[in-house]
Amino acid sequence: MGDEAERRQQRPDLPERGTSDVGSARKKLSSFQIDRNLAKLIKDGPSYKGKETQIGSIYLYKIKSTETDVELLKIGRTQKHPDRRRSQIKGVCAHVEVEEHASAVAEEINFHGFAEKLIHAELANFQHQWVCNCGVRHKEYFDVNEDHAVQVFERWRDFCREQPWTSDGKILPGWGQRLQNMGRFSGSEKEFNHWELARRWSVFTSPMTVERVASDAIRLWKDGFPKRWRIVALAEFMTMACISRVSFWTTTWTVIIVGLLLVDLLTTDDMHTLNWIDRLMGGGLQAFMLGVDIKTVGKGSSDQSLSPDSRRTQMLDASLAQETDHPTPIGTRVSKFGDSHFTDDCSLDATTGESPDAMNCDSSSEDEICSSPSVEVASRRNRLGSGLEFSSPNTETLAYRNREIEVVDLTGMDSD
Repeated sequence: MGDEAERRQQRPDLPERGTSDVGSARKKLSSFQIDRNLAKLIKDGPSYKGKETQIGSIYLYKIKSTETDVELLKIGRTQKHPDRRRSQIKGVCAHVEVEEHASAVAEEINFHGFAEKLIHAELANFQHQWVCNCGVRHKEYFDVNEDHAVQVFERWRDFCREQPWTSDGKILPGWGQRLQNMGRFSGSEKEFNHWELARRWSVFTSPMTVERVASDAIRLWKDGFPKRWRIVALAEFMTMACISRVSFWTTTWTVIIVGLLLVDLLTTDDMHTLNWIDRLMGGGLQAFMLGVDIKTVGKGSSDQSLSPDSRRTQMLDASLAQETDHPTPIGTRVSKFGDSHFTDDCSLDATTGESPDAMNCDSSSEDEICSSPSVEVASRRNRLGSGLEFSSPNTETLAYRNREIEVVDLTGMDSD
């Protein structure tokens, strides 16, 4: 213990680095990796849940500690008064000296927590991790040249002072476009060149007045004139019509410009292609394969006011007008009339193309009979139920469009 105390008393003064000596890199991150990390931080923005978006101060203190022979720089944030925070660090960590850097005076800014995060990301290779007298392994200490640290400190402090993000942490369009236009880092992907990294981000965070004005003008033009190409097309048309000589090419180009302008201006709500797509999405392919308008289904409620004879005539007319009949609760019998033989088709199954009631159709006789599945089920239930004999259904023969049609009325039959 005595040797250790004697060694500390005989320790020489800490040497000062030259301006060209940045410091010894502790980590092995390349400039390309640090550049990528900075770009991602700026694009993603600060977290609105923590203190990154709040108002506070960032500070840069020069530290002399009894635990290390290196003069360190502490870069951190606080929402307290800077002098109070400096006294707290000196007392808790038992440093020999804690002095605020004269060129990096703490001041309140927005996004102070995120400014600290950006500074630490750029100086990641100079981070000095060690166990302090307070027993904490700090991450805010750096073994780096003072002048270089001050440049990094001022760069990101001034950048966050510009408030390039919204209150919820989203980057503003102007800065987002500037970040996108930066391009890829031109340095080596494996080597570390902090001077090139610093130059690149100094240009990004400090746009010239001409760049700011041009960026604002472009954004104003895009936001204020969403249909700006129409104005350009109309101006070009007027120029060609009033100044240019009449020729084949000028006429052709004028027609093209006017045509595109009319297509964009005119409404195209009732186009045939759009109606076809609407029917396809509403009823699928069956709306086109069967020639059925899906929109007319379910409109039979208005037929309740018609008389029974009128409804019967309408049903016959609809069933004979289509090539494929739909199954109905009324069975029909069609007989031969004159020299021609008419066969009534039963409804086809949509998947197999065969009639679901094919077994119920009697095709052996000259007169072909098709019965509804509901009739068969009802007759089976009546036969298996009480064993009673039911009366025959009422039939009626009608002459309709040169055909004899026998209609079976099932409404008068008893049900179980």
